[in-house]
Amino acid sequence: MNQINEFERSVLAITLDECEAILAPYRRRYTEDGAQGMVAHITILYPFCGCEVWNDEAAQRLLEKLSKVKPFSLTFNGLARFMQTRVLYLDPSPGNVVVSLIRSVSDAFPDHPPYGGSVALDRVTPHATIAVSPPADDLDAVENEFVESALHLLPKRVSVENLSLFVNSNDKWWKHSELSFGQS
Repeated sequence: MNQINEFERSVLAITLDECEAILAPYRRRYTEDGAQGMVAHITILYPFCGCEVWNDEAAQRLLEKLSKVKPFSLTFNGLARFMQTRVLYLDPSPGNVVVSLIRSVSDAFPDHPPYGGSVALDRVTPHATIAVSPPADDLDAVENEFVESALHLLPKRVSVENLSLFVNSNDKWWKHSELSFGQS
């Protein structure tokens, strides 16, 4: 794996290609990262490292953790909210496999705790964000719009076989690499 030369921030995430058509219209309007080109995803580790840390040794450390992970499936059945931060999201099931993945990756990169350490590891809730921080009344409107236009598309089953590294440079997200589970 090649060292990345320049990027400002990064995230390790599970991409949700099967959910992109459902979530993209909302994410582009109601999330900063969606407006910057980030696809539908479940965050595993953010903020992750800058270009000064991501290199062949870091990639190998991550691959060692992922070699122990078997591909799995998630199902998105409905909506949920984080009330304090005004986030509307799809709730994956089973969430415990994602939490285990978050713990494993966090162990490999202890200097990069999930959400910058603002959420304790035992309190992390896996989620696929639809909207972030509109005023409370607007979040109700976004939820109502989603229910009317997209809820009938659920449940949605997603096969998870890898983790993606996304990097942000000049306020644009792009996929740098995919790291497959079960390989060393």
